[in-house]
Amino acid sequence: MADHRAEFRRCMDDLDIVQARRLWAHVFRHLPQPRTDFEVEAMLHRARTESPLIGNTKRYYSHRWLLDHDLPSALPDPLRPLAERMYPRIVTAVGISVNASSAWLKPALPLVRGAMERSVMETLGDGVTDPDGARVPDVSRAARRRGRMGHAPAQDPPVLAVRCPVPAGERADRRRRSAAGGIKMEPFFCFYGGKWRAAPHYPAPRLNRVIEPFAGAAGYATRHYKHDVVLVEADPIIAEMWRWLICSTADEVLALPIEISTTVRDLNLAPGPSALIGFWLNKGAASPCQRPSAWMREGLRPRSFWGTEIRARIAAQVDAIRHWTVIEGNFADAPDEEATYFVDPPYVGAGVHYRKRFNQHADLGEWCRSRRGQVIACENVGATWLPFKPFRNIKATESRTGGKKSAEAIWLSDE
Repeated sequence: MADHRAEFRRCMDDLDIVQARRLWAHVFRHLPQPRTDFEVEAMLHRARTESPLIGNTKRYYSHRWLLDHDLPSALPDPLRPLAERMYPRIVTAVGISVNASSAWLKPALPLVRGAMERSVMETLGDGVTDPDGARVPDVSRAARRRGRMGHAPAQDPPVLAVRCPVPAGERADRRRRSAAGGIKMEPFFCFYGGKWRAAPHYPAPRLNRVIEPFAGAAGYATRHYKHDVVLVEADPIIAEMWRWLICSTADEVLALPIEISTTVRDLNLAPGPSALIGFWLNKGAASPCQRPSAWMREGLRPRSFWGTEIRARIAAQVDAIRHWTVIEGNFADAPDEEATYFVDPPYVGAGVHYRKRFNQHADLGEWCRSRRGQVIACENVGATWLPFKPFRNIKATESRTGGKKSAEAIWLSDE
């Protein structure tokens, strides 16, 4: 029994869902068994908050995970303020302020503010949250600069550049009328550490076979979806979700429910679609959520959370990945062949949020060096398991970082 306790403690410390489920069935076969991996994960997080044998950082993370999933935490009250400081609840906000020094312009301020509000909502609806991508040039400042530099100043007053909202139906039509030879792909779901935004900055695949040994949301593969893609994923929930997406039809996606009156679990869906909806309720996080957020319930940002637009978008894309393959396993389970390998593991010192812990970076470095073909490896600046070079500052996800950019590094096998 002592060995069982030690193994239970290890499962709790590592969040090893698979082994915890096996151990529970072996030791407590006379008790009710967990029905899903989510129930096991919730049990492990709850146990971590209770146990003084677990490091506080992990207890604080489990406390936040439980609260994010509307589940009770057993973290003692004196530790909760520390947990909230280490893992705060982060929300996205946009401030709008208008003013005018001239009295004759003040009556126009409500119109200007309304135009700015519509532009912000449309930009958020299109999934653009990076200020650099959403910023409108300051025409008046540009005109003043031209005057100071000796150019003729503009004769007309500056015009406020506002993008008019496009109806949702027309946006969908535009996506369907994408350029010949393919469709406009967008993420199937958002995941902590995802590389969808960053993927265009990485080298394009030189070979037809593209292998992602740490699939996650497969941002790189989705950008290059026409290639022969192999996804390798250690998290069984994410692997099952990809299996369902690859094998499902558009009609099966469109049949998924939109209304979530209680929790996703109460919808009685298969694990794949259940996780898909859960990730869209918990955008940019490492675990699916069970309940819709206040933003979703109020109908804000329809292209950022689960709803008719997201469901229709995924339904329009599933046929395009029918040729993909998914393998549930570790990086060492990836095919050993000449291919383009996009290696995006949990970063050293920054991968604590993932459900499956990873600490085999030294072995991964040797594995990357032994691949045939093209290897693109990602990390934070400062990692040493490969001779990384500084790459660029990239904003990948928002859930834990608040949208801050991270200093990324890269290693290329052909350099």
